[in-house]
Amino acid sequence: MNAERLPAKPREVEFHQPGVYLCLLVNHTHRNLRVIDFRAGLSREKRRLIVDFAVAHRIERLFTLVERDEVAAWVRLGFTREGTIPAFYKRSDAHVLGALTASLRLSHQSGTRPALALRNEAAAASKLDTAHQEARKLAASWKLSASGVRVAIAPEPEVQRAKAAIKRAEWSPITLDAFSRGADQWHYTCTAKGVPGLCVAVESQACFDNALLEILARPRTDKEGLWMARALGEVLNTLRERGIVSCFAMTPVSDVVLGAVYARNGFRRTGIMNDHLPASGGRETAFLWTRKLAQPDEP
Repeated sequence: MNAERLPAKPREVEFHQPGVYLCLLVNHTHRNLRVIDFRAGLSREKRRLIVDFAVAHRIERLFTLVERDEVAAWVRLGFTREGTIPAFYKRSDAHVLGALTASLRLSHQSGTRPALALRNEAAAASKLDTAHQEARKLAASWKLSASGVRVAIAPEPEVQRAKAAIKRAEWSPITLDAFSRGADQWHYTCTAKGVPGLCVAVESQACFDNALLEILARPRTDKEGLWMARALGEVLNTLRERGIVSCFAMTPVSDVVLGAVYARNGFRRTGIMNDHLPASGGRETAFLWTRKLAQPDEP
């Protein structure tokens, strides 16, 4: 399925009115958006604004990251708990909640909370657990030799080549869009003798010292996965030296090898982001992988 290219649309939208102050970070390629709420508390108007915008812009999936005391309010608005990112806010965790636009739209029209999907939940849970265990088993089988990996800031032409390859793909779990508001973005190139170079994208919020990681390629074989695991390990060492506290990444459940790349580097699966990514025939769930690199400095 070729990703349908929508007309140019805003990547960041604000709603600022009495009782509501929201920012929506929109990923049109993957048809999802992140809700950032600057005014805590339960408000049905929040849901209406979010749903109306998502429907108008053909956004299929919504998610938000909040601190613990806001989880209950978002659950009452129809969002489902999906996981956590430890130390996302440096000294506190981010709780991830998500929903499908269609479900929230129906609940808004009916005035009721969305009904939970009952699509053979036991079988779905078993499939997710199997994929997770396969990734961990593959990761454990890899023997990481002495690194020999060189990490440097990637030159812009290399970054553009990697991004162009992603855009040519039938579909990709790589977003190329901002995950956080006002975050810094940079790219590392990883090289070693006898293997092709690899580009790793990093998005970081300096105020929280967190980092979203995206490898700008998908492993086609176990051997390529092993090389990516070696390269990612060196990138993590570089990030630790920069003072990054918390790292996280998302991988399609179906991509066991890519999941193993993170598992081999000490990442834990701390979330399941339902229908987060586009896929042939619909949407695909993603695993949320997280790792703390350091304890935050005392104020």
